[in-house]
Amino acid sequence: MKKVLFLLLFSLVSFAADVCAELLSGLHRNRAVVESSNFAIDRKFADYELHFGRDFVEALLRSHPGRLTHWVDLGAGNGIATRGALLSRVRLDPRFLKATAIGYEAPKDPAFEREKREIAGTLGEDRFRYLSGRYFSKIPPEEIGKADVITDLYGVLSYTENLSGDLEKALGALNPGGQLFTHRHPLGFRFIDASGRRMTYSEYLNGIGGIRVHSNNRVERTQGTLVVPRLKLVNFVPGKPPRRTFQIDEPFVYKRRWIPAVLRDAFDAFRFY
Repeated sequence: MKKVLFLLLFSLVSFAADVCAELLSGLHRNRAVVESSNFAIDRKFADYELHFGRDFVEALLRSHPGRLTHWVDLGAGNGIATRGALLSRVRLDPRFLKATAIGYEAPKDPAFEREKREIAGTLGEDRFRYLSGRYFSKIPPEEIGKADVITDLYGVLSYTENLSGDLEKALGALNPGGQLFTHRHPLGFRFIDASGRRMTYSEYLNGIGGIRVHSNNRVERTQGTLVVPRLKLVNFVPGKPPRRTFQIDEPFVYKRRWIPAVLRDAFDAFRFY
């Protein structure tokens, strides 16, 4: 009997060790991918497909009777992805698409002005815009306009110190049924509730009113009232991107999970990739 119990215990310990090793290995791989692409300004449409998947492409392909599909890209770099979509370099029909790229610095790509003129001549002056020189938080909502797809690939949300404010602005810019696709460093966010208990990003997302959470990197705007719980920044470690800890700054009800915080963070990160 003792031998059976010992073998059972040994098997459980070995299994737990294998699981933890796999989780840590995955986190290290993800971290290496992120760090190798810090401040990349020339990401192509294929990079967006890789990170956001088929749902992203399908969202751009979705028709909206009487109007164009509006794609807003936050932290767009040189705007290569949006320009590529409008210049028929990808499997999209640009006749039904317009794009707004947002970046703090103006594009430095020598081809930018030429391709911007090409888009204007082929599709129209209003089909591609690049907004620069201001932080996202400082751009009036009416200047951005309503969007059907918003992407943030290591953009605003990976660096902002006012996460709830910028997240609310992005979600508020979506038409009902519009989707926000985000991608973050697995260690870039930490959350704690008012009691100091660790939370995950998904737990925070599920506490936001007016959205449907499909996954950690895709949420959909609903007809409901948008309510984004306020966050305050309590810790900031510089980096590319920085590591930030946010605390819920108001009463907040969410479904707690039984698994330990370390494993919750690991699972939360894995669902993001």
